[in-house]
Amino acid sequence: MLRMHLGREEAEAFMEDERWLRHVLKDDTLARVVAHDYHGTPHGQKEQALLGDVMARFDVKFPELLSKVEEMR
Repeated sequence: MLRMHLGREEAEAFMEDERWLRHVLKDDTLARVVAHDYHGTPHGQKEQALLGDVMARFDVKFPELLSKVEEMR
């Protein structure tokens, strides 16, 4: 949001569009995490199915995802 100078309403609209997120973030996993994390912890079956691979190994994936975010500066 900050890097692209988006207002809250604009950011919320974009968070619903995973295709746009993948384009901007240039990483499928990061786009999925951002889209779902923005709305809170995934509790539903759909969200758990979409993020199951990330959540099952989050302790391993987190440093990788954080590194990708830091490289975006």
